[in-house]
Amino acid sequence: MTERRGLRAVLALAVLALGRPAGAADWQIRPFVGFTFGGRTTLVNLDDAVEKHHGMIGVTNAILGDVVGIDIDLARGPGFFQSGDRHLVLESSVTTLMGNFVLAVPRHLTEYTLRPYVVGGLGLMRVNALDYFGVLPIADSFLAYDIGGGAIGFVTDRIGVCWDVRRFRNVVRSGQTRGVSVDTERLSYWRATMGLAIRY
Repeated sequence: MTERRGLRAVLALAVLALGRPAGAADWQIRPFVGFTFGGRTTLVNLDDAVEKHHGMIGVTNAILGDVVGIDIDLARGPGFFQSGDRHLVLESSVTTLMGNFVLAVPRHLTEYTLRPYVVGGLGLMRVNALDYFGVLPIADSFLAYDIGGGAIGFVTDRIGVCWDVRRFRNVVRSGQTRGVSVDTERLSYWRATMGLAIRY
């Protein structure tokens, strides 16, 4: 039920993003690469890999007004439960789809410099892991939230660069486990990214 509510919230933001708001809103698409750090989980972590750095790829679609905006953020981290040492996990990934509200420094104050912003919202976190013996597979979706911030700087009218750091965490389902967790299911991590910012 909570996952469905989270999906509805994400879809509602996506619908808002389909119709261009009045005024001089800044429409951006931002493909990015990055890495995770500071991971913590109660899920089965055979390779002790969650705490380590893992690569991330994704894209953010943002609509920024003078101060307030929204973004839809999609990211995937392959090998999230894998380490080069043990090889007990054959394949794994974490995928997030988040709908966020954005608060940015007013555009007229940062026209020729970096424009900082803070961001936070709700969405879905999909977790998959297949172990070598096939006895502790993970395939689950969680309602999740993220919070963080970043900065954007444009070198031309349409092309710029962006840096972003966000913390992701699932919403805890109290007392509920599915045989792949040592306690109530928890997964959290930080994600740092760098990407292009393209106005359209």
